[in-house]
Amino acid sequence: MAALSDETLAEIIAFGGRGVNKSVLMPAYQNTLTKEQIANVVAYIRTFFEKP
Repeated sequence: MAALSDETLAEIIAFGGRGVNKSVLMPAYQNTLTKEQIANVVAYIRTFFEKP
């Protein structure tokens, strides 16, 4: 995850796996979440990789 930029993670969340040539099992959320909500999801994902 550290190798992926916030922008890339946001694109994956927004467009789903198929939209970024990844797993088709990851659904797109661009019509479900706002840009602000997607940014919040990215920030939440980043918390899993913070060093204590």
